[in-house]
Amino acid sequence: MAETTNKTRNPPLTAPLIFIVALLFSLLFNGLNLIWFSISMVFLILLAYVTVRRNYATGFRIHYPWLTLAMLLFWIWLGLTIPFSQVTYLATINFWWVGTLPLMYLVYTFMPEQDDFWNTLVKLLLLSGIALCIHAIYQYYFIHGEPLATFFNRNSLAVFLNLLIFPAIALFLAARNRSQAWLLILVILLFAYTIGIIKSRGAGLGFVLGFGLFSFLPTGMSAHNAGPPCLSPSWLLFCLPHSVPNSTP
Repeated sequence: MAETTNKTRNPPLTAPLIFIVALLFSLLFNGLNLIWFSISMVFLILLAYVTVRRNYATGFRIHYPWLTLAMLLFWIWLGLTIPFSQVTYLATINFWWVGTLPLMYLVYTFMPEQDDFWNTLVKLLLLSGIALCIHAIYQYYFIHGEPLATFFNRNSLAVFLNLLIFPAIALFLAARNRSQAWLLILVILLFAYTIGIIKSRGAGLGFVLGFGLFSFLPTGMSAHNAGPPCLSPSWLLFCLPHSVPNSTP
């Protein structure tokens, strides 16, 4: 019994690590290299297997049955359309490409420790975002190229960083440890500056709208005294690259 309780309170890192490995391989895909896409899908299927195996003994709990059914039917519909497609090859790729949405929804729904999975995964995601930012800044300032990192175009990188910066802000507002809060501020500043040097109009608009909602929250909304005003330098770092001409060819 003690062993079971310990496993429940300290879930293994297997699921988050499998997911982050799948993500890292997908960053090399760029819609062109199917080898990386295939490897990424293999790891996602492995994640589904691990989740099902962990739930098999205790049974599956479905919190939103109608939404789960809708996701499952959507994925089945994608599979049924393959034989009727004029280009079966592309339809098969689309089945797995678009099918990652229902697949990951089902995996997360059936996962026994959803909160623990997310709390571990978001840290790994932020680490991957930091690596991409460093790569993009190196490309921009040292080899005078476009800040693409591993992506095919810089707009995709800007969108990906936008998806990461808002969870980072949420973690900052919820952080009760001051050192952790300031560490998250550094991460947010790095993301904001990288989005700035990319100069993507669509991603920039998303940054301004989303970041503005967080920046103007009252100080009492945070779990510490630092609060949203500490995010103000991010505006400066985001706008600073827009005040200088492009250094890329």
